[in-house]
Amino acid sequence: MELLALVESQRTRTPVRVSSSRELTASLLNRLDALGIIRNDGAALINTTSVEGLAWSYSWTIPWRSLRSQLIEFLTTQGRDPSFANGWLRIWRELFMGEAEACLRHQLQISQLERVYFASSASALMADVQRYSLGQWRYACWAAVRTMKNMAAQHPGNHELLKLILETELPYRLEMALKSRRIEFCFGSYDSLPDCALAKSFSHVATALGDKFWKEVPTLEHVGGKATLPT
Repeated sequence: MELLALVESQRTRTPVRVSSSRELTASLLNRLDALGIIRNDGAALINTTSVEGLAWSYSWTIPWRSLRSQLIEFLTTQGRDPSFANGWLRIWRELFMGEAEACLRHQLQISQLERVYFASSASALMADVQRYSLGQWRYACWAAVRTMKNMAAQHPGNHELLKLILETELPYRLEMALKSRRIEFCFGSYDSLPDCALAKSFSHVATALGDKFWKEVPTLEHVGGKATLPT
């Protein structure tokens, strides 16, 4: 799935994001390098390609020309086997965290409030991925930062106040979205950052989630598994 995301990111004239952040893309390249699929040292390589400023070259035995079709074939057949469901659920939750954090960073940056961002507080708030959908997180991030921007205009330079607003507005907006269940409180990819190739490969190829990737809470049933009753 990660290799497919890398392939898909290169297919358009303007390359798309591989993952939700450059750091996660670097980790992805490291894993593919460790498997011998690519080389990502970028030193004196022929046919080196750059993605998000990170150099790599393809080195696997499967021809690049047929790689995409073979990856899609595997993921949509063997990859849909129920035995993969627990793994897909774990990956969904990992992608959830990366996408939610990227959305918050993006909203703060476009509002010129990036100095207020603190990963520790945001990570603590994003720990409960089994309660909210990613679309609800995207709405909450947008609404919380909008409130922060209004307060920043009234109290310029008061970063402690803005941090407090972020820490209180996010859970408030999440609860609002959870209780209302209205579509305007659940943002899809078109409402914020565009989809990254990794999220698309997961939601449309490796699984049949589609828009459920944004609209639903990550559960085993949604990725083709069976719920187990607590003992």
